[in-house]
Formats: sequence, structure tokens, C-alpha cells
Amino acid sequence: MNKTKFLHMGRYLTMMLVVILLASCSKKDKYCSAIPKDAVALYRMDPSSFIKAHDIDTDGLIKMMGMKEDELSNIGIDFDVPMYGFVTLKGATGFVAAVKDADALTNIVNTYGALVGAKVSEKQGFHWIESNDMLIAFDDSRLLAYGGAGMNIRKDMIALLEQEEDASVMGTNLFAHISEMKQPLVFGFSAKTIMESGAAKASLNMYKEIGLKPEEMDLDFLMSLDCVKDKAIMVVDVVPNSNEAKARIEENAKMLSPIQGKYISSGYQNAFIWGAFNADASKALEYYKKNLGSVAPANVVALLEKVLGSFAGDFSFSMPEVGEKFLVQANVKNNDALCLVDSLVSISEGMVQSIPNGPNAFCLTSKNSETPVFVGVKDNTLYVANSTEAVASVNKEAETGVESFKDEICKSFFYLTVDMSKVVPLILQDKSLGTFAMMAAPRLSKLDRLNIVANSSTHIEMTLSVKDGKDFVETMFK
Repeated sequence: MNKTKFLHMGRYLTMMLVVILLASCSKKDKYCSAIPKDAVALYRMDPSSFIKAHDIDTDGLIKMMGMKEDELSNIGIDFDVPMYGFVTLKGATGFVAAVKDADALTNIVNTYGALVGAKVSEKQGFHWIESNDMLIAFDDSRLLAYGGAGMNIRKDMIALLEQEEDASVMGTNLFAHISEMKQPLVFGFSAKTIMESGAAKASLNMYKEIGLKPEEMDLDFLMSLDCVKDKAIMVVDVVPNSNEAKARIEENAKMLSPIQGKYISSGYQNAFIWGAFNADASKALEYYKKNLGSVAPANVVALLEKVLGSFAGDFSFSMPEVGEKFLVQANVKNNDALCLVDSLVSISEGMVQSIPNGPNAFCLTSKNSETPVFVGVKDNTLYVANSTEAVASVNKEAETGVESFKDEICKSFFYLTVDMSKVVPLILQDKSLGTFAMMAAPRLSKLDRLNIVANSSTHIEMTLSVKDGKDFVETMFK
């Protein structure tokens, strides 16, 4: 391919990218009826509102395409309604967008697509654009791109474009949830749809064996991404669609307890990673015996009764540097959890050896690793570590670097924080990344922390912040 044709291709692809980026999502419309009802996963893009909210200048992209702003506005795509993407159980993928001027869209494709061999044809009442692994069809109101499953894609697409709303994904809970969300990028999938597929029959049979009803898996998992002030925020929500699923979630939630904060100032100083969670061990044991006790061996149930019965509160995890040493601490009532050491040695069939290392302490060595692991109980703290330095720090005061998050930590069931300033040197040392590392490092060096917080059994927030409280989008993308 000569240089001129390559530049034309880049211009065409960039133009198509901007078409997607400027499409926004605000309401349900007829075009969404082209999404198959068995879509197991959906995503919705609303970057138009994102661009407006953060005052992002798109002139550079338009100039890079060699287009004028009025040309972009006449491209034929309706930028006031959403673009949705989907994946079906059969593995087909695609997306839909609204069309406001089919003639303008045809002209744009014929003008720019001709440079790379793409053109519009008319068959069976629709305009068609063909590519190597995907077909695109559009009429006066909607565009459907589809591919990846089956030999008769064109026939499948016509059926989708002609189906009524109630035969499409628009009648599902998943679509209702996603279409109502306000974030610029939303993704979701249906656990029930997955479980009802042929590929999941083995898992479904397993759930039946332990007494889990299919109705209890009628859950939608929703993920959204947005930027607010100095943070990029990803939220994960689990939404029950049946009373049975809601009851199961409420039962699971009984095992969770707010973090008490026992190890906020204990562990490695200025840790690269620090995390904690709290669970009601007695409730966890009760849940296990109720739901899994009938299929678990009696000796396993007895072991869990002894181990879980010893836990009394917080669990914490910390690392001083990337991929280096670690320390796990857990609040316990007695030494019973150490019986796991004997069980581990027994099932390893000689691969793991246990050597006494003081009162209520053991050193575990493995034929597969040169680094020993130290396990013990000290002052009602069970510890697992891979250095004597970490063992010496158990229950001792240290400035872990998370003290300022104490209030937020103690309102959560799970909390994990990562010092992103220690990630950049690791990336720069990775020679396999080459020029990418050099290009990414200046941006990554502006990152402060990644925090992952769960304050309920159905809601998780991940926030990535930049230093000095500056605007995230301006800092990372401008």
C-alpha cells in the first residue's frame, strides 16, 4: 500500500471514530429494536456529554480528518441519541446507531470509503457496507453493524432490523437499567441469560446440587465510567431482578461487617498496596454449612468450623514495593487457625515442609520456591509473610500511608488502595514496552492513587485520582 493510500485510510478510519465518539445517548428509540433479545452484554456510549462537560476541543480531530465542521454535522448520523454495542450468546458482536439522513451517510461513505475500497450498495430495502468480518446495514432511521457468528449474517441482520421492539433487547431488564444510567460509558451483562445458555449447563447443574435456584441468579451486573473533578470513577453495581435474587443478596450481606481499622497503622511503612476487609466468620460458616455442607466432606466442614471459629475481625494485606514482600494480618481469638498449616503440608504430598519457628510460629518451605513463608499467631493476630522483617512488624505501629483515609475505610466492608507513584518506575524498567513506556510515563507520573471501595454487597467504586487535586481530564488528556 503506497503512502497516499495509507494516509487516506487513516483519515477514513479517524472519521468513523469521531462519528462514534460524538454519538450521544439520551433516550430509547426505534433503532434499538435491532439489538437481539439474547444479547448477553450491552454497552452504551455517551461521549458527547463527556466532551461538553469537560470542554474538550474536537477541532483537532476534525482537522486531522481534513474535514470542515459543517461536513461533520452533515454526516448522516443522529448525534442526539445513543450508540449501543452488544454481544450475543452465540458470540456475535455489533452496534447500533440512529440515522437522520441516509443520503448524507451514503455520500460520506462513498466519498471517504472509496479510498479503501468500501462503498454503499442497496439490497432488500437496506443500504449495505461490506468489510472483511462485519456487515453494516442502514436505512432512514438506524444503522446496524453486525458480525462474528453464523454463515448467513445478511439474513440475520434483516431479521433484526425488521423485528418489533418487544422481540428485541428493549423489553429486557438489562436494557432498562443501562438506558436509564447517566454516565458517558456504561457496560452491563445478564447473569441469568448466561446461565440459561447451553455453555453454562454444567455450572447450572452444580448450582442445583447446592440448592441455588435459577431465579436467584436473575442478576444484572452494571459498570459505568465517568470523570469528576480530580478522579476517574468506575462503579460496579449488582441489581437483582427477582425477589429470590434479592433475598440471596441480603443473605450474603449478613456475612459482611464494617472494617474496624485495627491494622490501619500496622504493617509496611508507606505501603505500595494496602488493603483490608471484615467479615463475620460465624455467619460465613453458617452460610457455608447451609449451602455447601451437604456436598462437602465431613473433615472439610470440621476444619472450617475450627478455622473460621477463630477469626474475630479485620483482615489486612500490605506490600512495600511492586512484586516484593507481603504481609497479611488477621484478628483472631485463639491459635486454632494454625491447624491449616498441618492440612497444607498433608495435601502437598511432600512439596511443602513445615519447620517450627518459635511459639505458635512456623516457617513453610516449598520445593517450587526459594522464598520461605512465615505463618504464626502473635498477640491475637494471625500473620502470613515472606520475610522476617514483616514478621517483626506484626502489630507494631507504622505510618502505612493510609491514615488519612481512616474514616472512609471504617465505613467500608472492603478497601484497597494503591500508591500509583510507585507504578511509573516499574513501567520504565520494562524494556519490552519500548516507546510506549516513554510516552505513557509522563501521564502516569501525574497519578496519585487507585482506591477500590465496597460499602455494600452490591456496590463497588474504583477511583483513580491525580496529584494536587487537579482536574483529571485536563491533567491526563489535554
